[in-house]
Amino acid sequence: MRGFVFRFAFQWDELRKNGDGDALDTALDERSVNDVEPGAWSWAAVIIATLVFTLGHTMPEWPASIAYGLLMAGLYIWRKDLLSCIVAHGVTNIALAVYVYQTGKWQFW
Repeated sequence: MRGFVFRFAFQWDELRKNGDGDALDTALDERSVNDVEPGAWSWAAVIIATLVFTLGHTMPEWPASIAYGLLMAGLYIWRKDLLSCIVAHGVTNIALAVYVYQTGKWQFW
């Protein structure tokens, strides 16, 4: 989902900059989103994808999810591969689960 949001936001931003009057409709078309090259980015795409990622978390988690969302955007841009972001998120969640289980600090879960 995050990769789709990132590509959608980039597609919308590029179409908007080029003066496309139907930038939102064009960006929502799945075929045009899939035309975005892996790793292509804009600041608007990074911000929108990070905000969408952040909204999937509770308010106390927002500072960490903003930082993590920016890191994942950077990883996507650097690696040009969504699978790297999926694996990184999975590893982070597993590490957090082990930490919470070992320490008993359930407020982090």
